[in-house]
Amino acid sequence: MTQPHKILCLAVFAATLLLLPFRASAQSGTAITNVNARVIAVNVPGASAVSQVGTFLNNTVPPACAHPIPALFPSYTQPGAVLDPSRILVGSRSNFGAPLALGVGREGSFLSIDPSRPDILSVPLNFAQSGDQSSALGGAVQMFSANSPHWSNSIHNSAANTAAYAGVSNPLGLSNNNAFGRLWPANAPFGDAGVGSSTILDPTGQPLAGAPNPKIGGVYAGSLTNRDNVTSQSQVIPGSLSTGAVGTAFLGPSPDGSCKAVFSVVTADGAIVQESTLKGLDGLAPASTVESLLGRSWDPPNQGVESRLGSTRRAHESVHGDAGSGLATVCQRAVQQHDCRRQPCRLRKCSQPSLWPGFSYSHQLRFTEIACRSCARSEGRG
Repeated sequence: MTQPHKILCLAVFAATLLLLPFRASAQSGTAITNVNARVIAVNVPGASAVSQVGTFLNNTVPPACAHPIPALFPSYTQPGAVLDPSRILVGSRSNFGAPLALGVGREGSFLSIDPSRPDILSVPLNFAQSGDQSSALGGAVQMFSANSPHWSNSIHNSAANTAAYAGVSNPLGLSNNNAFGRLWPANAPFGDAGVGSSTILDPTGQPLAGAPNPKIGGVYAGSLTNRDNVTSQSQVIPGSLSTGAVGTAFLGPSPDGSCKAVFSVVTADGAIVQESTLKGLDGLAPASTVESLLGRSWDPPNQGVESRLGSTRRAHESVHGDAGSGLATVCQRAVQQHDCRRQPCRLRKCSQPSLWPGFSYSHQLRFTEIACRSCARSEGRG
């Protein structure tokens, strides 16, 4: 697979800024022209997931959702701070000098970058040697989180099954809960074929403090945080992060009244799982629902960069697109299901793919659409 150029396309839908990296497949040969873009930063090894921070809501109603970042971490969202709404979060497979957490995967980090600087930012290789939220270039580049002891799940969740894991390791996806929650990276700490991890990060970059389930804390990994390993209940739908987490999308609040977030995660074998902050991980769709990324690689010298998926969500839908080869997309549409208060999401087939009206899909993609009860009510909270 040839390593094509990566173009960052920004499209505004309502009040949400959607950042989608598109890559042409080698077979399509389609030229992308007339793109109004500029280079913001260089020297970001293995640049992967990209997302604007965006504005975090400060709504304390309903009370179950009353944990907004602006109220609890006001200094982190101020102009120039690491979660300034205008800044860009960029995943990398480098720790930028921060000491590596041993035994829990590869290096990896998320940088917070100021896109308003007039010059191209050249990120210093070892600017984060202090192992915390360091900054460089006058604050234009800041470390958000990395696979380093300072960001271990054990800091706030010593009893978690995943206490040794950090919040970021070889990150391949990112979804922000700007409504009532936190930032959720998707990681392949041991490569696409190894166990994956999905995390919930506070503005400190550390896994969630005061987590709803102390056995999870802020890190899901492998089968350690499956529902049957973190609650007294059996898994309703089999599934685990048995391969690298390569894409993620926020589904919304649980309909049980707890307002605990529910996310979907795509794994490298093409499966989709769902994660509740309270009840742990259940499956959602089996392997090969999305075309598997296992065994794929770029041509030299980029053969060490994992393929990954672009994932996004619109009202009641999550869309997962294969950014590694442009071969498959999965769209999960919410449908009514009477037992959703007791059960996780379930799936049924849809006959037609549902795409954004007026949005141009210029490459030859094969679409698979799957419908499920998204475990999120239509209340404008997600």
